Amino acid sequence: MSWTILVLNFVELLAAVIGFAVYTKLANRYYRFFPWYLLAVFLTEVVAEFIAWKLHLPAVNNAIYRYWGIPLQFFFFYWFFYQTFKHSNLKPWPVLAAILYLLILLTDLFQLADKPLRFTIFSYCSGGILLLILIMLYFISLMKSDQILKYSRSFMFWISLGLLLFYLLTLPFYGLRNFLYKNYTDLFTVYNYFTLVLNYLMYTCFIIALLCQKKN
Repeated sequence: MSWTILVLNFVELLAAVIGFAVYTKLANRYYRFFPWYLLAVFLTEVVAEFIAWKLHLPAVNNAIYRYWGIPLQFFFFYWFFYQTFKHSNLKPWPVLAAILYLLILLTDLFQLADKPLRFTIFSYCSGGILLLILIMLYFISLMKSDQILKYSRSFMFWISLGLLLFYLLTLPFYGLRNFLYKNYTDLFTVYNYFTLVLNYLMYTCFIIALLCQKKN
C-alpha cells in the first residue's frame, strides 16, 4: 500500500475526529451529519483498501466504490446543499440534481454490469458536474448576501471551496480514467498522484470549516 494512501486515510480520520470534537458547536443541526459522513468515508476507504491490497480482490474493491462509496458522496452533498438552500428559491436544484444523478447512475450500472473492473465514468462525471452547479449557485447566493462579509468563518464556504477545487480539477482525469489506465499507465499514475494531492487539499478545507465552528 502506498504511503500516499495512508496519508489520505490519516487526513480523512483527522477530519472526522475534529468533526466529533466540535460536534456540539456545529451551528446548524444538519451540519452534525458531516462528521458521520467523514467517518463513513474513512471506514469505506479502509475496508476497500484492505480488500484490494491484502485480499487481492480488485473486483470487490471496485464494487464497494461503484455501489456504495461514490453514490454516498454525491447523494450526501446533494442533500447537504438541499438543507443549505431550504429557505431560498434554490431549493429545487439539489432535488433535481439527485434525481438526474440517480437515473444516470442506474443506467451506468446496467451498462457496466458485466465489466466489474471498469470505472463508472459517465455517472461519476455527471454527478460531479451537477455538484459543481450547486456549488456555483451557493457562491453566487453568498456574494449577494450579507454573509459575504464573514465568509472566512462560514462552514459552507470552506466545504464548498474544498469540493470546488477537487471536482473542478479532477473531472478531466476521471473522464479519461479507463482510457489512461489501459493505454498510458505512466500518465495515469501521475494524474492519480495529482488527485491525491487535491484530496488532501479538500480535506484540509473540511478541517478549516470545522475549526471555524469551534472558534465561533
